[in-house]
Amino acid sequence: MKMFLTKYLLETQLWVSGMITYLSLFFGILFSSVDHYRLEIVFFSTLAGYNYMHFHKYWLKYSKKILNLIIFISSLLILFFLIFLENDISLIVKLLFLSIWVVLYNSYFIFLKIRNISLFKIILIATIWSCVIFYIGNNIIPSYSLFISVLLYIIGITIPFDIVDANRDTIQTIPKMVGVNFSKFISILCFNISFLLFYNNFSQKPDYSIAWGITNLFAALLVLFMPQKNSYFYTRFWIELSSSIPIIIYYFI
Repeated sequence: MKMFLTKYLLETQLWVSGMITYLSLFFGILFSSVDHYRLEIVFFSTLAGYNYMHFHKYWLKYSKKILNLIIFISSLLILFFLIFLENDISLIVKLLFLSIWVVLYNSYFIFLKIRNISLFKIILIATIWSCVIFYIGNNIIPSYSLFISVLLYIIGITIPFDIVDANRDTIQTIPKMVGVNFSKFISILCFNISFLLFYNNFSQKPDYSIAWGITNLFAALLVLFMPQKNSYFYTRFWIELSSSIPIIIYYFI
């Protein structure tokens, strides 16, 4: 089962695409601004973007027909939703702006890849995710504290990925600078601050605050008990899964 999930959900980036879509849906419900076409754009944009970042450098060397097909179909569907269903120039501009950062992140034809700038990588990932949630998946102008709340949550769930890659990363990441245990502490601290900032914004909406609190608690426990070895599936399945917890909890309480 684990091999099946890894091959067809994780390596195709379907899982992470679904998780960010669920997170976008949660905030859409929170602000009463759910737009299902925008959620489709989030899903297929993430699917195309993540597959591009992970596999574009192999296009000329290996035959990855399925992954290339995923990117091609996702791109066509994005254009369809943007042009024929949303028809929103500002949304197109926002998506193009974020797409430029995705290309700059890790393209083989760019001399200085952004992901190679120490510590900037994790900030960029968290910022792009946060912008996608608020500005692509929804049409929301969040308060600064709410944006930072989501930003810190994304940083918190991204640090474990840097822990897994610490031995092969050639740049300075948080785990390489402060070690595994302190990195876990920073991650858990991010979750705590994220919840406090969220609660400060929505203390009058206990259902949403409880959902966000349980989400951060779930993610913190996953980080705390993260295994030292064989963490690929653990991070890419279970830690990514935490992003769907808000919407699951919301529908159960």
